[in-house]
Formats: sequence, C-alpha cells, structure tokens
Amino acid sequence: MIITNAIFGQASLRGANLRGAVLVRAYFNNADLAGADLRSADLSYAHITNANLKGANLCGANLSSAKVTEEQLAQAKTNWSTVFPNGKRSFKRGLM
Repeated sequence: MIITNAIFGQASLRGANLRGAVLVRAYFNNADLAGADLRSADLSYAHITNANLKGANLCGANLSSAKVTEEQLAQAKTNWSTVFPNGKRSFKRGLM
C-alpha cells in the first residue's frame, strides 16, 4: 500500500493493519494508532506529533526525519531494525 502526503489527523486507526505501508510525509497529528501494526512501514518525514502510539508495532519501520517524541516511541514496540528519526538504528531511543 502506497499512501503519500495523506492526512490522518485525529483519525482512529486503533489496531489498524498498516504493515509495510508506504506513508511518506503522512500527517498523523493527534491520531489514535494504539495497537496498530506498522511493522516495516515507511513513515519517513511523517508528522506523528501527539498521536497515541501505545502498543503500536514499529518493528522495522522507517521513521527517518519523522516528527515524533521519545515519549511516544517509548510506548510503542521497536526493535534493532527500526530506523529512528535521526536516521539510525539503535536499541537506545535517546539518539533523536
């Protein structure tokens, strides 16, 4: 699924299956992504500010240059293959 520049502001995507989706530059401000499956999704340059990521699966997701806080990422599932906003893969999220 390729969706670029999409606007999901305040959308309820709780538990949504977005695995492998290309969501470059998507706007998720204030969206509910709790429990969403975003494994291997491309969220580069996405605006995820104030979105609920509790329990969201971001394993292998590309978050390069995404607007998202460490607090939000702490609520989500990540792993060694997750690319963080700083463009790096790391077990520590403190490299924003």
